Amino acid sequence: MTTVDANVTNSLEMLLGKEHADITYLKKDKISNVLSKALSETFRLQPNDPVQFFANYLLNHNKTLELAYQNQANESKVNGLRSQHQTALD
Repeated sequence: MTTVDANVTNSLEMLLGKEHADITYLKKDKISNVLSKALSETFRLQPNDPVQFFANYLLNHNKTLELAYQNQANESKVNGLRSQHQTALD
């Protein structure tokens, strides 16, 4: 967590009196990293419709993850078939 993130979190905790469950959930690595990247890209590119851009970024990120998981599964299948083929040849 960066200093800025820590300061924002501390400010929110002071306002709320304790860390809210929503904040705890959003601070999880898988979520906070994706949200941080989406916000950074939105700020960097400053699109005309930032909300639409942000939403599309998250949707595209999810599709990219799904493709990566599919590729991993396919690689595992290919490696398994190669092993079976090699065993049959030996």
